[in-house]
Amino acid sequence: MFEVRIYSSPHQRSHLAPLKTFQQQQPQKAPSPPPPPQQQKQQVLPPRPPPPQQQQQVLPPPPPPQQQQQQQQQQQAPRRRRRRRRQSYEVSWNNHCYYLDGSGGNCTIGYSRATNAILGCIATQFVTKTYRSKISDSCCVWAADTYECYGLTDDNCNNAGPFTAGPVFGGGRGCINTQQRLPAQLTFCGSN
Repeated sequence: MFEVRIYSSPHQRSHLAPLKTFQQQQPQKAPSPPPPPQQQKQQVLPPRPPPPQQQQQVLPPPPPPQQQQQQQQQQQAPRRRRRRRRQSYEVSWNNHCYYLDGSGGNCTIGYSRATNAILGCIATQFVTKTYRSKISDSCCVWAADTYECYGLTDDNCNNAGPFTAGPVFGGGRGCINTQQRLPAQLTFCGSN
């Protein structure tokens, strides 16, 4: 509701009563309905495939009590890594086995050419060892590296053995940075 007053002059407002007073009622608004809820887009999912048929698992009968005890003991025992037995011609170092052979750069299955660095660490341990299977036709040792840097001394070179000294850096008549690659080249192999 609001009221309108009309005065005869602007100065009379403070001490005169209004000439006319109009009152008008505003029409009452009907309460507006709440806004419709926002429609959410429903994600359409593809139909689920039927569950796979489950097969009943047939379990074998339980083992006899004595066998159960053995199985439990085996499971409780600490697992040990199976070690391959070192052969008489091999040197064991850092959980690997190494050998020398006149195999022309080839190693047996489970072995590959090892590095000059490893040979330098274990060379003296080849004293009393022999070739694995074939006498070499070269004194320089073919290792995994590009160049041959070790060789057997004249006393051991191309002789059956056992070795009286291991390979020597620069031994074997100047085996430093050579690449001979002969068919029966002395080869240094290590277990993988």
